[in-house]
Amino acid sequence: MPPLKSTRIVGVYWGAWTQRDPAAAAENFRELTRMLEDGRLKPRITTFPLAAFRDAYALLAQRRVMGKVVLTISEA
Repeated sequence: MPPLKSTRIVGVYWGAWTQRDPAAAAENFRELTRMLEDGRLKPRITTFPLAAFRDAYALLAQRRVMGKVVLTISEA
């Protein structure tokens, strides 16, 4: 299957890798945490209250959101 727009997505079997090399996986996690804390990584997260799940789903269905969509539950 040819790549879309001459691009490819390469993944990793994260669980298997962490079992094969737990020390490297732990260091990788520490580095990711440092990058988040330093602002070098800025994950795209869009939040909606649970009551607005239809709006969140519509954005996903229309492919109008990048990153993660999170539904929040208020603690009343």
